[in-house]
Amino acid sequence: MKKALLFPVVLLILLATGTAALGAGLLGGTDLMVTPTADTLNSGDVSLGLNFAENDRTYGNLDFGVARDFELGVAVYDNPWDTDLTLRGKYRLLRETASQPALAIGIQDIGADEISPYLVISKTFDGGFRGYLGAGGGSFDGLFAGLSKNFRVTGSQLKQVQLLVEADSHNVNLGTKFMFKEPVSINFGFIDMDRWVLGATLNFN
Repeated sequence: MKKALLFPVVLLILLATGTAALGAGLLGGTDLMVTPTADTLNSGDVSLGLNFAENDRTYGNLDFGVARDFELGVAVYDNPWDTDLTLRGKYRLLRETASQPALAIGIQDIGADEISPYLVISKTFDGGFRGYLGAGGGSFDGLFAGLSKNFRVTGSQLKQVQLLVEADSHNVNLGTKFMFKEPVSINFGFIDMDRWVLGATLNFN
């Protein structure tokens, strides 16, 4: 019960103290590209992402596994005209089993003019495919969905390659994550299928 109350209490504190402008997360530690998943960082884990996009745009993410099934993070978006900073959090209500998907609630853009709450489920299917479906307000503006597939690599420093596609009310995005032995992942993809993005994510246990 105490754990269930932790998420809304922390978010209320952040909302009361947040003063940052609108920010945009991209390729966070437990995200696809722009859209979230029902995954969370393990307690004590840290994920740091830095990605560069076409037209001189930079996206940064710093996320912490605060407790089991609960993470908090910061998202930074920099462009030639402005630099925006927001806070975000996610709490996994249900873990995935053979018969049910994982379920998480979260909120992004804390400190912006309009916050972005969401609900998302994730489920692994035959063949190693993983599907995602969610809905949210604010920047999500309705339904979003995604699909990912991991391919294992042997005999090299490269451990896995993840292919992913996602769609929301604004764009269809396509990406690849090259997962090397901890802690590095190299990211490459296209936002709305025509604007490239390239960067890296570091994961620390």
